[in-house]
Amino acid sequence: MYHTPEYHTVAESHQGGRARLFVMRRGEQVCALPFLIQEVCGLAWLRDVTCSDGTSVYGYGGPVCSLERADPAIAKEFGNSLRATLREQGIISLFCRLHPLIDSEWLLTDVGQVVPQGTTVSIPLDTASTVDEFAEMMSTSHRYDVRRLRRAGVVVEEDVQFSTLAEFIAAYHQTMRRNQASQWYFFDVQYFESLRAALGDRLRLFVARSAAGEFMSAALAFICGDTVQYHLAGAPDQFRRDSAGKLILAELAAWGAQRGFRHLHLGGGLGASDEDGLFRFKLGFSSRTHAFKVFRLVVLQSVYDHLCELRRQTLGMARDHPAPAYFPLYRAPAAAH
Repeated sequence: MYHTPEYHTVAESHQGGRARLFVMRRGEQVCALPFLIQEVCGLAWLRDVTCSDGTSVYGYGGPVCSLERADPAIAKEFGNSLRATLREQGIISLFCRLHPLIDSEWLLTDVGQVVPQGTTVSIPLDTASTVDEFAEMMSTSHRYDVRRLRRAGVVVEEDVQFSTLAEFIAAYHQTMRRNQASQWYFFDVQYFESLRAALGDRLRLFVARSAAGEFMSAALAFICGDTVQYHLAGAPDQFRRDSAGKLILAELAAWGAQRGFRHLHLGGGLGASDEDGLFRFKLGFSSRTHAFKVFRLVVLQSVYDHLCELRRQTLGMARDHPAPAYFPLYRAPAAAH
């Protein structure tokens, strides 16, 4: 889903920038990399700068290729062509989050850096088909909560008409406030409406209700190819301790399995952390994990160095001050030092 033009259209409005697709064809083989071009601005040391860099959309992107196996010659040509094209476009640097379920790292071995970031979790959908069967794959506490919720009469249904979208947005925002998320994650109503308009029936909304019909929790998911992608979820404050989101994911897994999907990708922890509560929550559903990596490429080295120097001077840092692990460094906020 994160590679589609429709999702990039939404990202243009929410993240800002212009969506572009780099394509390399050799005979019947095709390799491609979608990304956003953004103006370099917004920070004090970049106020008078007029240049651009590239980044991936929110989610998991990176290159895709029609080849089933790695080909060093194709990788070398892909890397050289990508760098040359970005240079021609005046792009300073490129940052991409690589999709953990797509084997594309080999395309980038001859250009830039591939850096491990963390781990993501997925539920295999070809080994079970019912909620009870998927519950057996879960941790003891997750399994207990799923069974407790079902005994209490909690039901999960797909909201095909998105009639509860407003309730979901409110619950999602409450969840973000409880988690003290940055303002960037407070997606507005226009974002969700844009997803609906752009993705159509590839966007699904699942809702958990109590036996009395109360809205307890909801989750948005994408469907694309053989994968169901868990996107966003939330619960109102009054139901934050009920763990209805666990039953939603169990039902979503059964829903996907019964429709022939192979993976339910849950993603990783906050900021790709393997230690936070969000990652532990996801790991409770499945022991199957995937390496999450990012790609970093400096295209115009002298311009990149100049912008980093502007940042250092503006913040009054010594030349030997340790640089933060942030890419591109010139976009690192002052708080990152």
